[in-house]
Amino acid sequence: NMFLSSMQRPSLYLSGCVFLLGVCSIATGSFTQALTSRFFLGFCEAAWLPGATFLLSKWYKRRELAWRIAFSMSGSTLSYAFGPLIASVVMEMADKLFGFAGWRWLFLLEGSVTIIIAVFAIFIIPDYPSSPSSWLTPEEHLLALRRMEEDGADSLEQDKQISGLIEALTDWRVWWLSIALLCLYATSSFSNFFPTLTATMGYSPTVSLLLCTPPWIFSTVTTFAISWHSDVSGERFWHISIPLMIGITGFVLAMNTMNTTVRYLSLYEPDTAT
Repeated sequence: NMFLSSMQRPSLYLSGCVFLLGVCSIATGSFTQALTSRFFLGFCEAAWLPGATFLLSKWYKRRELAWRIAFSMSGSTLSYAFGPLIASVVMEMADKLFGFAGWRWLFLLEGSVTIIIAVFAIFIIPDYPSSPSSWLTPEEHLLALRRMEEDGADSLEQDKQISGLIEALTDWRVWWLSIALLCLYATSSFSNFFPTLTATMGYSPTVSLLLCTPPWIFSTVTTFAISWHSDVSGERFWHISIPLMIGITGFVLAMNTMNTTVRYLSLYEPDTAT
């Protein structure tokens, strides 16, 4: 983000990250290629989310930001909702097509669509309010700048970037939040095994994949509701803590029962937290 703040065209930077995500997906063809592409994929993913959040913070006030971030995060939750079923269809229908395995076609299609979206994103993603653009009038430019000034935002000069970095690295709260976020990401890894969890409930493969959809749709709706209320009320702590406590409850339920209904309901709580 320090690098992004010095760029005049963040739209190119973020679109480039998405473009490289698609390239990494297409390059996944063997075990070695999968390991290599996954390594570089981490750099693209690490740049995209903080960068997108940083760009949003340049256009919206702090009391408007959570709901907008929820929109950018909803793509991830909705992909978990419908991704397994779509992947199952692609892998079954395209298997051995032109000599490629079904999983190879899945990476090719996902990567191609991602690259196409990245190209369009260059012309869709806005730059900073201070940057010239054809879709804003001079009055709207002035309004956007004035809104940020009212919110206490300022431009990050080089000396301020360095001092800000030092303050962040020496602030124990930043390290504490980093540890908390690391633990949250570790627990949210269950989402990668969501189809496996629903498959253990004894239903057919198609029904098991369909069972993945409702918890993630519920999670998406809950995310919008919580972020909207957090912006309206101006409160952050309990809007973060309560979903996390609900998520912990879901993990405890999943570990302590074999009842199919309770196990399935326990999948809703971690989705809400993550």
